[in-house]
Amino acid sequence: GREVLIQNNEIKLSRKILSNYQKKPYKFALSFSICFVILVSLSFILTNFITGIGTSWSPFIVYNQNQLYLALKSNSNFILGSDISISDDILPVNFFGNFDGNNYKILVNTTNQNYLINNNYGEIKNLNIVYNDFEKELSSNFSFLVNSNLGNLQNINITCNELKLNCNKLQNSIIYVS
Repeated sequence: GREVLIQNNEIKLSRKILSNYQKKPYKFALSFSICFVILVSLSFILTNFITGIGTSWSPFIVYNQNQLYLALKSNSNFILGSDISISDDILPVNFFGNFDGNNYKILVNTTNQNYLINNNYGEIKNLNIVYNDFEKELSSNFSFLVNSNLGNLQNINITCNELKLNCNKLQNSIIYVS
């Protein structure tokens, strides 16, 4: 099916035009590759967030510590889907999203946790935080949830099963614990 043309000491080959039957394997390979990329992308998303896409009408639903950390970093919309436990320190992040605790609990099982969020610029609501054992040496003001709040906090309940505040470094001072 190809034409060979010799002209002025040059050999020219025409392009081979493929029939629809000959194009089928290439179309299949391309379609399979696209589907594979989509499936790999979706599986990555689903391993981090079970449902939702992070919008106000379809928020991410968070079920564990890793998902919570990823959601806080994503600055999107998310809700808790169950009580979750934090056993390791989560690095405080700057938060710009919307977090609905859905009246579930975050159980904090570490004594080294200072606060969950460094700077809050978003909205956090309907959240219960329970510190099992909390010990802190106070040298300045202290917050359990956010270091600096420039956003909106609504219906936040914080409970400490055992709270130990060491105030030896404070003399003639007023501190605020929130």
